[in-house]
Formats: sequence, structure tokens, C-alpha cells
Amino acid sequence: MAVKTKIQIRRDTAANWTSTNPTLAEGELGFETNSELFKIGNGSNDWNSLSYFNQTKLTANSQSTGLDTYDRQILNNNAALFTSGGLFLSFFTPSENITISSITFVSGSTNVSGTPTLVRIGLFTYDETTLTLVAATASDTNIGATANTAYTRSLSTDGSLPSTYQLVRGNRYAIGLLQVGATNISGVGCSGSNNVLSSLPPRLSGTVSGLSDLPTSTTSVTNTTSRPWFRVTV
Repeated sequence: MAVKTKIQIRRDTAANWTSTNPTLAEGELGFETNSELFKIGNGSNDWNSLSYFNQTKLTANSQSTGLDTYDRQILNNNAALFTSGGLFLSFFTPSENITISSITFVSGSTNVSGTPTLVRIGLFTYDETTLTLVAATASDTNIGATANTAYTRSLSTDGSLPSTYQLVRGNRYAIGLLQVGATNISGVGCSGSNNVLSSLPPRLSGTVSGLSDLPTSTTSVTNTTSRPWFRVTV
């Protein structure tokens, strides 16, 4: 009579793996249930010293010192339009711990319309319900003023926020740009025809309207097809 055998991979959450920090046997798999990433043991290195198997930090073309919210090969010019008072967000989950100090935004091919009084980029944690501001750039109304330009801005300590911030692998984050006063600022990003698809868990994009500055916390995220590209760097 045939014997049925069930094989289960050793598994736990990213936080528990990091906390217990075991040493996997040579060839033994360890699976993170919340990030769906895994590592393969070598019999000597502990969990925190091992690299994830066949994983880039976020996308195929991210640099080793930072993360891109979207692969640059799939971006479109003017895919993101930032209207006044609207915070337009892209969501992501890092697969490595990384401490960042700056954020990059690339303007689209359409020049800014009007004169903004505030332009800021914010980094938020996200639990599929609440956005919580954890880091941000200072306001710089030159951002977006010139078409087809990369703008890299350091994190600011304004509002008692940190000048560096550690992204934790497996956690969900969002980066968003808010401009106030201009008709719109265009940005490079991913465009989609169905905002419902972008809102399905895990959310890919969203917007918060009626703002005069970055919110410290909000649950008022609504759907949008605009998905701006950002890069965070150490």
C-alpha cells in the first residue's frame, strides 16, 4: 500500500526569524510567511547573515544601495499627474533591511503648470488601512519645475522626523509626492486603466486629496490609476 508523505518547509514570520536567528542546516529551506521570501542554509551562517534566495532588493534594476518602487523598464512619461492638494502614492515591500537617507523623483515630459507653494515627498508605513508618516523631505518648490529631470532630496528633520530611516524587509510602505498651488506636476511612473486592480491587497497605488501638507496619519486613501516612480537610497 502506498504511503502518503507530507513535506513541510520550515517557516515563520520575518520578525520571528530575525529574533530567533537560527542556523539552518546545509540545504535547509527557511520560508518567511508574511513576505513569501526564503533562504537556504549552509550549515554555518545564522539566519540574519544569509541572503534571500534569488531576490533583488525590490526590482530587477534597483541599485545595490537603494530601492525602486517600480522596474524602470515598465515606466511611462507623464504616467503620474500630481494635482494640487493631492498626495499620490506608490506602495512597496522591501525584501532586505536598508537604511535610507534620500528619495528620488523624476519629472515627466510636461512642464509644471502654475506655481506651487509646497512640494514634499513623504515615506509612510501602511497596514492596508492606515498610512503613518515616518520620514519626509523638506518642501522644495523647484521639484518638477523642469521636465525630464531627476530630483534627489535628503530626508529632513522638520517636524521631528528622522534624517535616516530603516526599511524593514517584509513590511509594507508607501512613498508619495504632494504639491500645493500648481495646476499639476507630471511625473514618470506606471499607468493603469483600472484603479480597482491597483487597490486590491496588497495595494499598489492610492491618493489622498484636500491636503495642505503631508498628513501624519490617515485612512482616507482612495483609488487611482496614477502610480509614480520613486527611488530611495542610503
